[in-house]
This record gives sequence, C-alpha cells and structure tokens, in this order.
Amino acid sequence: MRRSQKRVERKEGTAGKGSGGGPSIEMMDKNSDGKLSRDEVPERMAQRFERVDINGDGFIDAAEFETLMSQCGQIRDRGSPGEGSGR
Repeated sequence: MRRSQKRVERKEGTAGKGSGGGPSIEMMDKNSDGKLSRDEVPERMAQRFERVDINGDGFIDAAEFETLMSQCGQIRDRGSPGEGSGR
C-alpha cells in the first residue's frame, strides 16, 4: 500500500509533470515554502546547485526546477539510441 501511495503523490506533484514521473519540487520541499534550499536537495543535486539556481538567490524555485527536469529529459532522450526506431 505504501508504494501505491508514493505513486499517487508523485503523480500529483506539479513540478515533475511531463518529466516521465520523476521527482517533484513538492517531494523534496521539506519546509513547504515552495522552493528548495541546498539542504533540501539530494547530494547529487547539491553538487550542481549553483548551475540550477539560475537567478542566484540561493534557492531552486519551481521555474528553475522545471528547467532542470526538462533538461534531464532531453539528456535521457538523447542517451537512448534505437528507442522508438520502429525496427
């Protein structure tokens, strides 16, 4: 039952929509302020925090998160040669 609850939460997240069911900003936003601080993001994302924080305010807002997720999707799509080739 827990897994199904996680799936529902993931589907309801707004920032992850269109990214293939990836993470949403709401899933990581521990203090529910609508943005992510370095302390709220996974270590892997924290290493790239400055590049993701486009406006340099010290937080990743919904627009910056959307940009990141769309770029990740493009990289994933490019990294999948042969998919959808209609063999």
